[in-house]
Amino acid sequence: MSTEKKEVVKNKKGNKLAKDKQNKVKLLSKTIYIVARILRVFTIIAAVFMLLAIVLTPAVIRNIKVEDNTISIFNMQVEYKYNENDGKIDLLVGDIILGSLSSDEKADFDIIIGELAKTDMTRSFAFIELALIAGVAVIFITYFILRYVDMLFLNIANNETPFTDENNDCISKIAYLSLISVMISLVSDIISSLFFGNSMVNVEFRKIIAVLVLYTIAYVFEYACILQKDSKNKMYEG
Repeated sequence: MSTEKKEVVKNKKGNKLAKDKQNKVKLLSKTIYIVARILRVFTIIAAVFMLLAIVLTPAVIRNIKVEDNTISIFNMQVEYKYNENDGKIDLLVGDIILGSLSSDEKADFDIIIGELAKTDMTRSFAFIELALIAGVAVIFITYFILRYVDMLFLNIANNETPFTDENNDCISKIAYLSLISVMISLVSDIISSLFFGNSMVNVEFRKIIAVLVLYTIAYVFEYACILQKDSKNKMYEG
């Protein structure tokens, strides 16, 4: 086989491989934007429940009283206890097992109950309302993140190239919204630590790293868009 024919065969194989990879990317992109659309529906449902909780919390808080191992809700007393069995710690309300706790989770639960027992319910109400509002904010931000994820992967599935200004804009907005979500979670943790008298704040470095990676990807996409435009301009000039 001549060199020219070998080159033609090689190019055909390369084109087939590139086409296969493009089809896989498009299939994966379609799957991701469908999942993003489904998750957006769940965020709306979650937001509705959280908003209802914000509205109903004042009425519930006013009718809660915590004393030792007893929680009174609307004058109905509920006693809880622990049952340690084979290294597991079961949390029981009456004879009903609510779930199993680790030793750390049990300690955290005792701290929360202890603080609620000695804390003014007005202060508890303020903390819970702030926590719920922060939760609603994170849910709404998550909704818009999923919206831009939907747009991004729909564009990738429908277009020949992913390196477009619209996709770059989607990635940038996802990065910005993710940063805001992380900041809200951090502020919520700080408020929680102040409420429970805990000096330790849980900083989730994985989320921070993920946001930094998103920012980096946004800059990579922007650079790729510039190179693609420059390449097209040179081709048209030629």
